Amino acid sequence: MSALDREGFLRVASTFYNVGWLEGEAFREAPETKRFQGAWKRALESHDKWQDIVERIGSELPGMSVGDTTAPYATAARRCCVYMVRLETSKSAEPHNVIVGLASVLVPYYHLYQIAVGSNHHRGFPQPRPRAGDEGSVADLVARHIEQEMGYKEFPAEYESIIVPEISVQNVLPGRATLMDALFDTQRQNIP
Repeated sequence: MSALDREGFLRVASTFYNVGWLEGEAFREAPETKRFQGAWKRALESHDKWQDIVERIGSELPGMSVGDTTAPYATAARRCCVYMVRLETSKSAEPHNVIVGLASVLVPYYHLYQIAVGSNHHRGFPQPRPRAGDEGSVADLVARHIEQEMGYKEFPAEYESIIVPEISVQNVLPGRATLMDALFDTQRQNIP
C-alpha cells in the first residue's frame, strides 16, 4: 500500500461527498452518495473481521469494557471503544477515559483518540491519541491490531484539520468539513 499525501486525501474525500448541499432525491442519486454507500456495503461484507479484531483487543484487556460501536453509513469509519477501568479509589464524579479507534472505510488509515466521560455521561472534547501511561498502552494495543490485521497506517495528525473545499459531510456545511470529518467522523465526541 502506498501512502497518500495531502492532495491524495483531498481527492479521496471529494470522491465520496457532494459539492454543495444536496437534499432528498438529489442527494440519494448523486454519484458521490452512491460511492459512499458502496464503500460501506463492501466494508460490511467483511465486518466480521473487524468484530474479531475488537474481540481480540477485549481479550487482551481483562476487566475493561471493549466494544464495536460502529455506526454504518452514519460515519466514514468503523469504531472500537475501550472504556478504561475506573479505579475503586476514584470518586464516582471523576471522569474516566475512553480510547477510541476509528478505521476508515474510505482509505486504509486509522485514527486514535481519547475522550473523558464524567458523571451523567458528560463527555469532554476528543483529545489526541495518548502516548503515555495506561491510556497510551491501550492505544498502542488497538493500533497494533489495526495495523497488523488490517494493514492500515495511522492517519497523519498534520492533516486532521485540513479543510476539504466545497464538499458537505453529514451536517457540516460546504467549505467547513475537514479531512477528519470526511474520512472518519464529524461527531467524534458522540460515543455510546
